[in-house]
Amino acid sequence: MNNESSIIDAAKKKIEQGDAYEAEQLFKVASARMCSHNDYDGARKLLISGSKEMILSGNGSCASALAEMSVKVCVNGKISENESTLNDFIDLIKSFPEGVDLSHLYFFGQILEWSGTTGKHKKGNPKLHDVIAPHFERKKKYGIAAVHYAQGTDALKYLQMIVIYSKDVYSTERDLLLCRAVFHYLVIRKVPEATTLFLNAMQNHGEVFGISPLIRFTNFLLQAINKKESVGIFKLLKQKYEPSIQRDPALVQMLNVIGTNYFASTQGNPMFQNMLRNMMTAMTQGQGMPQLP
Repeated sequence: MNNESSIIDAAKKKIEQGDAYEAEQLFKVASARMCSHNDYDGARKLLISGSKEMILSGNGSCASALAEMSVKVCVNGKISENESTLNDFIDLIKSFPEGVDLSHLYFFGQILEWSGTTGKHKKGNPKLHDVIAPHFERKKKYGIAAVHYAQGTDALKYLQMIVIYSKDVYSTERDLLLCRAVFHYLVIRKVPEATTLFLNAMQNHGEVFGISPLIRFTNFLLQAINKKESVGIFKLLKQKYEPSIQRDPALVQMLNVIGTNYFASTQGNPMFQNMLRNMMTAMTQGQGMPQLP
């Protein structure tokens, strides 16, 4: 620990002198020496500390380089994801200023790959996606941010971004933003998150998204999935709302996956099927949209 402190102090002096590159080399050489003595975890911690120092001094490129090296050390040293290593990397990601510089994008990809390889989640730990998503959102890279929010844990933050993004599109396109997000959740088998996002959108942001035929279809689709309905109901819904679904080829593709995920082997409930047909008739006659159970 004393050795780590002395390295950090020496690097700080280099940074104060305006020589961030030399400071970066100090961290790299010291960490390589530690790895040569099989102290990979010590090297990982040193590099993370160095990256944070570079962030504080506004040297984003040097910070990214040290962050990337910290992941390589984990790979080379066969360090797996655990609570300690995960929290260290989450803290480092949070240290990067959101939306200012995206030179650390390669590091984000590296850390997700490491997590997916050594942890329990093939796409990377959801907590990592939670802290990565806002970086893309601040740069208005909403499509990439959406991927991370969907893989994360907070459907309401995802919805918050969609509401913000909706201000940049035509009002007639806003329902597509919401329904794409719901479908995305369903494709990756996150039904509770899909339901939470949709319900909160309707209850708290109804004026943003309106009640279009596509919104009604999504409402019925979620009800059918939550009630484990049959493929017959799924086909009926798709037929009834085909013009709305066809507005976006991505929706068509996602629905094919959704059909396989949730309706391929379900028998359905005749009572619910009759109720759903009645509700669809009510929609056609202009009555309000029912709440999800």
